[in-house]
Amino acid sequence: MDCDRCREALSARLDGEAEGASGAVVDEHVAGCGACRQWAVDASALHRQARISLAPAVPDLSESILAAHRRRAPSASGSGTADRARADELPWRAGLAAVACTQLIFAVPTLVLGPDVAAAFHVAREVASFQIALAIGLLFAAWRPHRAAGMLPLVLALVLCLVATTGMDLAAGRTQVTGELVHGLELMGLVFLWRLSGASGAGSSRQVA
Repeated sequence: MDCDRCREALSARLDGEAEGASGAVVDEHVAGCGACRQWAVDASALHRQARISLAPAVPDLSESILAAHRRRAPSASGSGTADRARADELPWRAGLAAVACTQLIFAVPTLVLGPDVAAAFHVAREVASFQIALAIGLLFAAWRPHRAAGMLPLVLALVLCLVATTGMDLAAGRTQVTGELVHGLELMGLVFLWRLSGASGAGSSRQVA
């Protein structure tokens, strides 16, 4: 074996690769060749130095990373905005709950005991059932303001129908204004629901921003 092939084999041995020659042959050549023996010592020292050398210095970015995280984290002002948004909702939630409870007071006796005027018993109970369901929906919207917008189409349709039929009945003389005042509850419920939906939506937009 010549020196070039021996040194290639020694280099492969240091790198953990196949030496391409018998290890015994390589060791025999190194034992009998002073130049290759010295080359092996130098190569081994250089290989060890490269493996245990210090890593290059890198800049410390911890402060800049923490600062960026603090800028992205919710600030105290954001929490204050959310508190103000909730405070804006309170009057409309209270009003909506009051309307719903009043409707329940009027509707539950009719549902349980029947009508106290000359009206079809079955029809009166159906109307009372609808009023109770509406009242429960309004109570739920007052409890969960972010759901208020989902109730708007139903209550708006109800109020528009009541306004139209009440106007026709008044014009035909089939009812009196005093007898239709109870429908003011639905109208008030629509107003409170609409305002609560706007306050809840604006609060959510401010929090997202």
